[in-house]
Amino acid sequence: MKTFIIILITCFFSVAASSQTPKSVVVEHFTNSRCSVCAGQNPAFNNNLAANPGVMRISYHPTSPYASCIFAQHNPSENDARTNFYGLYGSTPRLAVNGSPLSNSPNPFQNPNLYVPYQNQTSPFRLKLEQEKESDTLKIRCVLTSISEPVNGSLRLFAAVAEDTVFYSSPNGENRHYNVFRKTFFGSDGITFTAPPEGDSLVWEGKIGRNQVWNFSRIFAYAIVQNVSDRLFQQSDFTKPADQTITDVKNSISQTEFQIFPNPGTGQYKIRLKEMVELKAELLDAQGRQVYVIPPSITSEADFSVNKPGIYFLKLDLNGRKTTKKVVQR
Repeated sequence: MKTFIIILITCFFSVAASSQTPKSVVVEHFTNSRCSVCAGQNPAFNNNLAANPGVMRISYHPTSPYASCIFAQHNPSENDARTNFYGLYGSTPRLAVNGSPLSNSPNPFQNPNLYVPYQNQTSPFRLKLEQEKESDTLKIRCVLTSISEPVNGSLRLFAAVAEDTVFYSSPNGENRHYNVFRKTFFGSDGITFTAPPEGDSLVWEGKIGRNQVWNFSRIFAYAIVQNVSDRLFQQSDFTKPADQTITDVKNSISQTEFQIFPNPGTGQYKIRLKEMVELKAELLDAQGRQVYVIPPSITSEADFSVNKPGIYFLKLDLNGRKTTKKVVQR
């Protein structure tokens, strides 16, 4: 069983407009426990990863060319779906780095500089993934924040769990299998969305039930945000199997609870609330100076005005729950 909640929240003065954050490097490894070629390539592949500890690997096991692979049988539809997403179904081993499927000629598994083109890249997004394990479920909270002008076009969130090491003597002679994909949180297609405005965040929450074939103590979560158009990664993040760090969000405010319009605007603005609550707010300019105050009142809407063009930040307090929303005055 899996569920998810999407919430839009905002961050206040988190970063300067020109900021970027380092982009993580992820190699998606399409392999098979019955593939002797895979077993022959994996020692060099593993050594290359050991020399690049900042690179994260996820291993998928499609049903082709060997449908009897035990890892493929555990979740055939989602292993195949991720392989088909890159057009790599039909043969193993194959690699995709940060959303770019790689040719097997020249041999990428033997290339010591494989990850160099993807290092030192930056992203307009910060992605934070947290997890919490209970006896029979793993919960996640994934926060994507636009820290500079976001990209145009649709994005996709792909979130899943993997097992960091599976000790299994497979038919191809391998005894250890690393970061084995197990199951998605939101389905093979993930969640399609558009980037939040600069300074704003999107939050997803989900959970997955444990499976008896997994070693639950070795399960971790990962999340990938990539372009829908060309599949290239925008950002990614991973937890560790022992992480228990979900931040309490009971005091956050959902985007569905209020509207500010027009935004951008030219002087007069309205706050409209979903229901009657105690509202108080203040408007700050880009230097943090107070330019407008809305005193406390029980209401479902309020007005405020801005005189000079620029970027402002409206700090909202609804019954003690707080958030900050960027307001653009043209």
